[in-house]
Amino acid sequence: MSHIDNVVINDERDVRSISHETIDRLSLADHSLIWNAGPMRAQYDFDRGGWISITAPSDPSRANFLLSPQEFPEYDRPGDSRWFGTVVVDVRDEHDIIHTVVLSGSNTVRYRDESSIEVLCPASDATLGLSAVHRFSLGNDAVSWHVDIHNESGHTLDIMRIGVPLPMDQFFRDGDQFKYECNVLRHACIIGYNSWLYWQKAGGAMPILLFKAMGDTSVMNYAVGDAQSPWGPRAGAGKTFEGLYTIYVANRLTDSTDAGSMRMADGTSYEYDFRFGMATSHDDAERWLSDAGGFFLRAEPGMTLPVGQAGHVTIVSGSRPQLRTEDEQDVIGRIVQTGEYLWQADVTLGGYGRRGLLVGINGRESRIEFWGIERPEAIYQNHTNFISRNQWETDTSDPCYHGLLMWDMVDRHRINSSYNPHEPNWMAGGSDDIGLTPGLLLSEWNVYRPSEAQIRVLAGYCDDFIRDRLTEQPGYKVHRMVPWFEMFEPWGGLGVDDVWRAYNYVHVVNTLYNMYRIATMYRAQYPWLHEPSHYLVEAYRYAVAMFSYWMFPDGEGADRYANMGEGVMALHLSAALKREGFAQEAAQLSGLVNKKARYFAAKSYPFGSEMAFDSTAYETVYAYGKVIGDERVMRGAMTAALSNRGRQPFWQLYMTDLRGCGDSSWNVSYMTQLGAWTIYDWALECRHADPELLRAWYASYLAGFSIYNSGGYLSDDPRNAGASGWIFENRYGDATSTQDRPRLLKGVVPESGESALGYFGGLLISASAVYRECDDEGCGCDTADGRSPLLSLGCSLQIRDGGYTVTPQDGLRIRFFDTVHDWAVTLQRDALTEVAYDETCNAITLQIENVTVDAHTAVIRVRVAQPASYEVRVNNAAPSIAEIGDQWTDLELSIASPNVQVSLVKVK
Repeated sequence: MSHIDNVVINDERDVRSISHETIDRLSLADHSLIWNAGPMRAQYDFDRGGWISITAPSDPSRANFLLSPQEFPEYDRPGDSRWFGTVVVDVRDEHDIIHTVVLSGSNTVRYRDESSIEVLCPASDATLGLSAVHRFSLGNDAVSWHVDIHNESGHTLDIMRIGVPLPMDQFFRDGDQFKYECNVLRHACIIGYNSWLYWQKAGGAMPILLFKAMGDTSVMNYAVGDAQSPWGPRAGAGKTFEGLYTIYVANRLTDSTDAGSMRMADGTSYEYDFRFGMATSHDDAERWLSDAGGFFLRAEPGMTLPVGQAGHVTIVSGSRPQLRTEDEQDVIGRIVQTGEYLWQADVTLGGYGRRGLLVGINGRESRIEFWGIERPEAIYQNHTNFISRNQWETDTSDPCYHGLLMWDMVDRHRINSSYNPHEPNWMAGGSDDIGLTPGLLLSEWNVYRPSEAQIRVLAGYCDDFIRDRLTEQPGYKVHRMVPWFEMFEPWGGLGVDDVWRAYNYVHVVNTLYNMYRIATMYRAQYPWLHEPSHYLVEAYRYAVAMFSYWMFPDGEGADRYANMGEGVMALHLSAALKREGFAQEAAQLSGLVNKKARYFAAKSYPFGSEMAFDSTAYETVYAYGKVIGDERVMRGAMTAALSNRGRQPFWQLYMTDLRGCGDSSWNVSYMTQLGAWTIYDWALECRHADPELLRAWYASYLAGFSIYNSGGYLSDDPRNAGASGWIFENRYGDATSTQDRPRLLKGVVPESGESALGYFGGLLISASAVYRECDDEGCGCDTADGRSPLLSLGCSLQIRDGGYTVTPQDGLRIRFFDTVHDWAVTLQRDALTEVAYDETCNAITLQIENVTVDAHTAVIRVRVAQPASYEVRVNNAAPSIAEIGDQWTDLELSIASPNVQVSLVKVK
């Protein structure tokens, strides 16, 4: 045995005989070991008994995926350090006192060979008597970690839980560049056996760090350090940290998972195995998991599925999976192997809410979870009716008379000035996202599906609440809440008091812009509406006011922050002003918009928000990039939005948006749908139709509906039929409210909250599309032309000779994209009931439902792969000739009957 400094290398050879390569990797000066595994470089610190650095040498920013003791000395606690590579065990003694034992290295290392070490952790307390041996082994693309925990106490121990701390660098700080190039986002897939997690830079750059439970190791659940813990959450100016995240391979301190017996007899041991490594793409990450004996699952159209509508799963696995449902109402089709490592099956849900599916790999079952919803069109119809009937304040004595307020499913009541038992007063004030977005959603929906009852609500909302109560003249100042005089520090007394919040202006502007659209198309039916120009000019004045006031007490204004939904204003309002003859106003607003767009374009990561890390800016930054044609900004915002979405096969994590620091809480926020507009626009409007992006777009769209009370799953009280929850609290599982938890219904916060902003975003991205997984001839697919078959999202697809027919089912039925033949169609109003394409004669046939059943001029926007002349025929009328380009071309067609057929045939 040879001793070098304080590191003990247990080896039969003299240390001088160890190879130079090994000496290079065993840095004795700082008592650490450095291993390279594929793209990963990992450093183990013997003194601290854990890994303190995981980087990728090819990464120009050399981001450390781990928190380090050098930067965070407050976490460097002798005897209680929880660096990556330690194990934490809670033991209950005979007096019912729970002790925490951290099993980390102690400067004693057995050097087994050039790619394996053992770290000895002797019992730190003779009474508790727990010891451990950690064995780390280097492979080509990963490091394997075996943990052997021994009971040497001389008696049986009552083990409460065994945890593995994962101190990855999710402590957001030091400005946007650092947050997006050095901080990482966690995505956890806790499914029992074969559980895995991955971390990716917040900006979306590769590589990905993977961590997987191996063999018989099963991850039960997780916890995040609480505020009383040394590893609890941190917050401050420009900083945020959710607290140390720990996964548990055994846990009896929670009722969310039955962990079974946890008593450990004297002389026995528990053994656990993990593996960690890096991948340079998501495809490589899927293969890495399957090579490690696990699996990856993709779901189309998502893990949130309309009940009764067939879905599709693709499993990446080195061995044939076994699938079974927990509920006999759910149906899994036959598993078919479609390629090396690829297995596919159909799935149809028979009920609403949580729907478990068990995936067996090599005899070990893992539990994944779908969520059943109503069909999107029914959700929109029912929810908008609910808002107009239940969330509209009709009490003339309420300060928010004719406001659209928050609904509480537990109390089954609108939260207003006379009934607000749980919330601060501002939540009954009709403003913020919880008070202003119900009207926004209602207005967007009525652009396409006008309802007299709902439009009357909107008219009263705009005139009686927004103009007469929420805002102050002159100056079009939107107040923080109603009544105005109730405010809180530090916002009061700074010159403009409570009119600072730029987000509120955006919601008001978008609602009024939608009222302009509604009045333009339907005022003949609803003559009591104002003239369209009234709403348009009001929208313009509030937009200018938004740029006139500061957003934060430090004096920064709305010209530097991206506000939720602002993309609509940036892209469309100036054009509408110009179209209606308000040239001076259009020029003024365009100047403000372009100035803000240039400000964003000058920054690498222009995602500033009210929080240190927040995804609310992505869709707006993308839109401003689009205003000036800056594809770098657009791609960057889209990539950040995509990396912010999980790929784990659980409904609340699959393509849902992360808020704050990780995926442990605040799941399925409004940005799930609104933030996905970047993906929709980039993939479909801008023609970057990569299959991965298309799947991400539509899965995000459906996922946002999982907080809606589909089928009465969250609450079967008839008064909540059509209501929505706010977010899902992942950390509480399927809990309903108790004294020690927040108010929940099956894990969902029962107030409507900001949900309407998400559903508004859903209307912006609602569409149907056909695509191919691969369009290369000779790709090996079993089709006549050697290419992968046509697939569809948001519609049912029937293949026929020379073409196909689709029936849109996306919820709005106004947009269709054929990404294979590169053509698309969008309606201004009405709805598509069927779309057919004949490739042999380049013919497009549209079956259109006249939703309002009146005679009107319909504007149909069409684009094709190559500009050409088309013969256009409406029903059986004589055809006309139109020139249709590779950019959007507007066709104005007279529609009078309830159902109309429009055919477009390319002129040869």
